[in-house]
Amino acid sequence: MLAALALALALGSGSTNGECLAVEVSTTGRSAHGSAIMPASAPHQLIRALDRLSTWAMGSDDVTEARIIALTAGPAINVVPEHATAVVEISLAAPASEPETVIDTLRRVLGSKVEVRALAEACLPGRPEH
Repeated sequence: MLAALALALALGSGSTNGECLAVEVSTTGRSAHGSAIMPASAPHQLIRALDRLSTWAMGSDDVTEARIIALTAGPAINVVPEHATAVVEISLAAPASEPETVIDTLRRVLGSKVEVRALAEACLPGRPEH
């Protein structure tokens, strides 16, 4: 089971200018029937977190690109899931950009329900640069 809002980092070689961070962002909320309107649900929290991440990445001097490469939530269409997860690849602007500094900034940007843990995988090798 995933923690409240987990953000995981792994170094990779997907960026041509600097390093690449593989970031897992996940949220936890209350599960309910799909007919319920729940702005505090895990999927809604994840969407808002990804919006903040995207806005931050576009204005950051440390980041050249942020790519959402995977989204996961509940298995049933009529159930609001307890957990929602996204995997994001973040290309750093230059080798001098410190991954730890970027992660600390992401913690502040994504809000108080953010945790950080390292992934075993790095950014996927051979992915086309956009």
